[in-house]
Amino acid sequence: MNTPNGTLFVVDDAESACRGVAALALSLDIPCETFASAEAFLDRYDPSRPGCLLVDQRLTGISGLELLARLTALGSPLPFILVSAYASVSMAVQAMQNGAVTVLQKPYEADALRDAVRKSLAIDADRRAVAHRRRDVLDRMASLTPRESRVMEMLVAGEPHKIIARRLGVSLRTAARLCASVLDRMGVDSAMGLIHRLTGTPSPASLTGSAGRGQADPTAPAFSIRPPAPGGILRTEAASPIGPPFHQGHVGQLSE
Repeated sequence: MNTPNGTLFVVDDAESACRGVAALALSLDIPCETFASAEAFLDRYDPSRPGCLLVDQRLTGISGLELLARLTALGSPLPFILVSAYASVSMAVQAMQNGAVTVLQKPYEADALRDAVRKSLAIDADRRAVAHRRRDVLDRMASLTPRESRVMEMLVAGEPHKIIARRLGVSLRTAARLCASVLDRMGVDSAMGLIHRLTGTPSPASLTGSAGRGQADPTAPAFSIRPPAPGGILRTEAASPIGPPFHQGHVGQLSE
């Protein structure tokens, strides 16, 4: 099993625990950095660095759960693993509600820690991939002229070129040129490809891989297409990677 790129950040005031986790990380070929306190980690925290965080609950100063709360407030993408020699159900529930990947009770098995770290690094890679696609879509949308933004809305709504031409008051040739420009700027070759780009779902051409074998993309949001009613419009709804749920008629309002 290949391990995604990233660093395992360990926060534990027990030096022996840090050495043990660092040794495990070395066996997995995962870079590891250790910190004796949550404050020391926060002083060097860089949200742009991929990885995951393994934190002991009982620390001198800021506790593990308090660190998790602070990182959550900062919008940190780092997956969080909480460990404790005194884990309780209420502690585990609180940690999971605040976004922890898992809670491990000391002493934990090496296999359990190994699985938790691999899972956390994979989650971090997925989150960063989604964020990258989100930024790319927003940058592409920002490059559109006001007229092209309106054309994009109509393309997503399923309007044919002749309707777009009529609504813009331009020739069919000009409407076709505007549509082609929108698709080119958005990096797709069809209106359906545009919908897939905006909603973060895989395009039909990409369904020859794992998704085509019935395994969904774990980073893709739920997505549905409503067939148009007689004389109606193609409608789409999805949880978009570029902001709030995406609905026909509101493309221009999407923002970070």
